[in-house]
Amino acid sequence: MAITMDQITEIAKAAYCKKPKELTTEQLHLVIGKAVMGEIADNWQKSKKRHAEERRAYYFSAEFLMGRMFYNNLYCLGLLNDVKELLKSKGIDINQFEEIEDAALGNGGLGRLAACFLDSAATHEVPLDGYGIFYKYGLFKQLIKDGYQVEVADNWLKYSDPWCIRRVDQAAVVNFADSTVVAVPYDMAIIGYGTKNINTLRLWQAEPVDDLTSSLSTTADMTTLSRTRTTVRTSLRFSIPTITPMRARSSDSSSSISSLPHPCRISSASIRRNSAPTSRTSPR
Repeated sequence: MAITMDQITEIAKAAYCKKPKELTTEQLHLVIGKAVMGEIADNWQKSKKRHAEERRAYYFSAEFLMGRMFYNNLYCLGLLNDVKELLKSKGIDINQFEEIEDAALGNGGLGRLAACFLDSAATHEVPLDGYGIFYKYGLFKQLIKDGYQVEVADNWLKYSDPWCIRRVDQAAVVNFADSTVVAVPYDMAIIGYGTKNINTLRLWQAEPVDDLTSSLSTTADMTTLSRTRTTVRTSLRFSIPTITPMRARSSDSSSSISSLPHPCRISSASIRRNSAPTSRTSPR
C-alpha cells in the first residue's frame, strides 16, 4: 500500500482546483485523508464481509476519544514516513497537521479506554465494532471574557472530516413520546497496525425530520446561556465562584437550555444538555 504525490495532486485538483502547496492545512488534511480512505476501501469491505460470517463482539460507549486520526492511521498503515517525505519534497511540513482539531467524540478516561479497545482489537484481528453517538458539537469550550464565563460551541466539523463516512442510505426514523428524529449513521474505519484487518466504529447522529422546524442551533443556545448567566450575576450583586476555563460535554441536540442552576451552586458540571455526560470542575 502506498500514497503517491500524483494521487494527492489529482485529489487536490478535483476538490479545490489547486496544487498541494497552495492548500490550507485543513484542505490538505482532507485531501490526504481521501487518498488514504481510497487505499483502504477494499480491505475494509473484505473485513466487513469476513466479520459478518463469524462471531463478533460490539463495544457500546457514550464516547470514543479517538485522538489524532491523521497520524494514527498513517502510522498503522506504515505510511507516516512516506507521506512525510512526499510533503517535504513540496516544502510542506507534516507537523502542521498538529493544528487539526481532534474529533470531539470523547473527553475522558472511559472514552479513551473505549478507543484503545477498538485499536487493540483491530490490531489483533478480533472482530470488534464500536457503537456510540456522533456529536456534531460534542464538546463546548468555556472561556473567560470581560470577567465572565462564556460558552463557545466547538464546531470541529466546520472543515469536514475525511475519516467518517455518512451512511444516509441507512438512516432510521426514531419515535419518542414527544418527538421524532432521524438517526443517521457515520462509519469510521479502525485500522489495525501491521494488518489488513479493519474494524468499524459506527456512530449515530440525531437529526430533525425537517430542518425548517428545528429549534435554536447549538451556537445560539450557548449565546443564550452566556447572556442569562451575565444577567443573573449582575442582578444578584454578589460574587459567584470563578470557574476555571475548560471543555465540557455537550450533545448535538437541537433543544435549548431549559433552566439555569442556582448561582450559589453553579459549576461547569451543572451545565447539562439532555443526557450527555459532562466533565466536572469544582469552584475555587
